[in-house]
Amino acid sequence: MNRPRKLEPTEWHAYFDGVTKLLAGKHAFVVADSPALGDQEVAEDVPLLGISFDPKDNALEFAFKGLDHLVYNPKEIYVEEVGLGLQAVEVVDQEGVGQIATFKEPLALPGPV
Repeated sequence: MNRPRKLEPTEWHAYFDGVTKLLAGKHAFVVADSPALGDQEVAEDVPLLGISFDPKDNALEFAFKGLDHLVYNPKEIYVEEVGLGLQAVEVVDQEGVGQIATFKEPLALPGPV
């Protein structure tokens, strides 16, 4: 298992611009881990359109089919990479809430028989 790698804030914009194309077609699972509230599911098995960082708004955006999820003012971002692919992203905001997104290939359903 690969260890998560911390991205420096100066890398955020370029990193997500480059990796978002590789995530097309993947499905995402996002959980927010709040010290006060515990784990809260944000998205489960939704098609991912991309991830981007907007330096003007200081926000990391997860764009899903039919849903956008933004994390404003991230304090730290970690990525877990496997080969040339991105397996997970953890974003920690200013309040210490960690949001973990994992990416998987969609399940292939059998065709009509």
